[in-house]
Amino acid sequence: MRISCLVCDLSSNCLVRTYPIAKVLERYYEIEVIGPVSSVTNEIFGPYKNEFCYRQVLLNQRLPKLLKIERGILGIKELVDTIRGDVIYAFKPQISSFGTGLLAKHARRIPLVLDVEDWEAEPFHNCSYGLKLASLLRFYDPSSMLYTRLMELLPGLADEITVGSDFLQRRFGGVKLPHGADCDFFNPSKYNREKLRREYGLTHSCIILFTGTAHRYKGLEDLVEALEILSLNTVLLLVVGHQTEYLKKLREEHDTYIMSIGPRPHADMPQFLSLADLVVLPQQDVPFAQAQVPAKVYEAMAMAKPIVASAVSDLPEILNGCGWVVEPGRPEKLAEAMRYVFDHPKEAEEIGWKARERCIRKYSWDAMEEI
Repeated sequence: MRISCLVCDLSSNCLVRTYPIAKVLERYYEIEVIGPVSSVTNEIFGPYKNEFCYRQVLLNQRLPKLLKIERGILGIKELVDTIRGDVIYAFKPQISSFGTGLLAKHARRIPLVLDVEDWEAEPFHNCSYGLKLASLLRFYDPSSMLYTRLMELLPGLADEITVGSDFLQRRFGGVKLPHGADCDFFNPSKYNREKLRREYGLTHSCIILFTGTAHRYKGLEDLVEALEILSLNTVLLLVVGHQTEYLKKLREEHDTYIMSIGPRPHADMPQFLSLADLVVLPQQDVPFAQAQVPAKVYEAMAMAKPIVASAVSDLPEILNGCGWVVEPGRPEKLAEAMRYVFDHPKEAEEIGWKARERCIRKYSWDAMEEI
């Protein structure tokens, strides 16, 4: 059986969620990963560009052009015609993924599964009436908040739904499917921590790792403030991910604590986790973060890392008995937990191995396969 994985934007980090699900399905089925790429870069999202043989297309980004083909740029009907699967797995309730999947489902009478990893319409629900009115005026833009909100009303048309968190399950129903880690690949016994530190020229006695795209809701400001409270010149925050304006501003203000090395292939993530002493996930207690579970928590667990996280979304449940969870928005609490980890290295190591054991049992690709 062939499964067509429809991704709304192959040039973005949407692939973070698609990757583990498609890899687990690939154990038994033929997989095709299809979707539009950015007309600016015409490239697959860098960290995952070598993970699949993608079928990328250029898609018209304006209505009514989205409805027709034009100089090699596809309309949505042509995108539907490229789908060759016996089952469609659409990622995110967006027009270019779920909308396309719905058209293919009814045109070809094949089943459709929708995956929801974020609360995509959260900005629409929580913005002012003025911005909601402005979104009505952007009727020509299929990626506007208006269409995102409209697509949120349609998940019931899917044959099955998978979601990434309890919040999303309460909102959309469906089956909770954590996007776990490949615990064979993310295995600390395969990596030499000290050798990797020498290769990257890292001399600090303690390295805190942050991977992914830095956004405000991920709480990096709280983490930097916690580092200032600790006032330890032996601690470094290593950031592996795209250089956003938010991250650039943080680095300018706190260059003593932050080192950013840009994005790296996802295949390199076990190396960076191996050389780190601690992973901190200081998510802010805002609606978007409440709906989301950061994928990096599972990979850090698989690599037996001590983890300090804020009590947002499913993180308290995930790290129950195998990590430190603190009140969100409280840098002093973050600092207190981090200092405890630094002062009790033996206990921190034991907790890290408990995290790996829990990950293998509940959040590995084998556990995903059962779901």
